[in-house]
Amino acid sequence: MAMLLRERTLYGFVVPQSHEEYVACPNVSAEAASPGVKAKYLARRAQALSTIFLGVSESVKPLLHSYDTPYEAWQKLEDVFTPKTMPRIGYLHRSFVSMKMSETETMAQWTSRVQNAVTELADTGKTVPEDEHGFLLLNGLPKAWDSIVANIYNLPKAEFKPTKIESMLFNEFDRQHPTGASTHNTESGGAFNTGYDHISSPSDTATIRGRQRNTSRGRSRGRGRGRGARGGEPPAQVRSVTSTSLQLVSNKSVIIVKG
Repeated sequence: MAMLLRERTLYGFVVPQSHEEYVACPNVSAEAASPGVKAKYLARRAQALSTIFLGVSESVKPLLHSYDTPYEAWQKLEDVFTPKTMPRIGYLHRSFVSMKMSETETMAQWTSRVQNAVTELADTGKTVPEDEHGFLLLNGLPKAWDSIVANIYNLPKAEFKPTKIESMLFNEFDRQHPTGASTHNTESGGAFNTGYDHISSPSDTATIRGRQRNTSRGRSRGRGRGRGARGGEPPAQVRSVTSTSLQLVSNKSVIIVKG
């Protein structure tokens, strides 16, 4: 809900420090504001209230019927769903310090989950210090990350901040999980996936070869002769021939033909 209000530039209507201001022109007092500024402010305030009202479930809407301003409606929702009691703060803090990254999580998912926990605590009035945020990011990692964690602990104290730590973790995660062309291994040594996948019968092989001759007719007498299918492409070359497979290689694809 908060993100929706921010996206519509309406979040100022629910912030304690600014909800009474004429946010269309914040430096103008209510008395000095022109009728046009007041009308724009009231219209946007009504939009903020309707955004909150329409964004909650039907069972929650009765709680908001008696409120005329988005700030009042927002405060009611916070009082009901985000109690700032010590038991709740204790529960959130206990959950925060016990967080662990699962083996199936990406680094983006892990850091986002930690940030959400920090935000939840901040909403109760409990601010998480930057160093504690950083310690959790590292202490919650699997044991396989111990070496990179040790390196990060060597950072100067002034640089030991969540943004710096996250950047280093992202870089290491990308190094361990490089992205690139999808490949799959075969008994003949592996090749790039071309869309033909596996050819399971001699009739399939004949079909593929027929398609190759049809596509090259008029431009080249064969993939292994002349300049190739297009003027700038090199001809196909036979890389290896065995009793079980034939690989035809061009600069764009690899076709696996199995007999």
